[in-house]
Amino acid sequence: MFISPIHVKRFIRRISRDNRKGRSYRVIAREDFPMKRDDGTAIVKPGTLNRIVKERGQWIPKDKEILIALGLKKPCKPRELKPPLTEHEKQIRKKIASMRAQTKNSMFIFDHKEKRNHK
Repeated sequence: MFISPIHVKRFIRRISRDNRKGRSYRVIAREDFPMKRDDGTAIVKPGTLNRIVKERGQWIPKDKEILIALGLKKPCKPRELKPPLTEHEKQIRKKIASMRAQTKNSMFIFDHKEKRNHK
């Protein structure tokens, strides 16, 4: 799981700016991240925000649910199945593959001739 350092820095800047303006981490957590778990507890707690900001992004929670709630990670989405290729599309792909093979072969032969002449 990769989390972009740029996204983390922007997140920290935004939270610390709000905190300097007088909003507490408790208010930020309650108003900006109101998501709750099934049992009613908040996903993002004020201590989590405090620790992320104080550690300057060196510490980030490992829980995917928290990262998604903070906006640092996107939730997984199932991919749509592609429809099967039509006959016309199959023919076009075959032509492209043959052109690619011909180009590769001509470049391969040219490379070897060049190398022989330089020796």
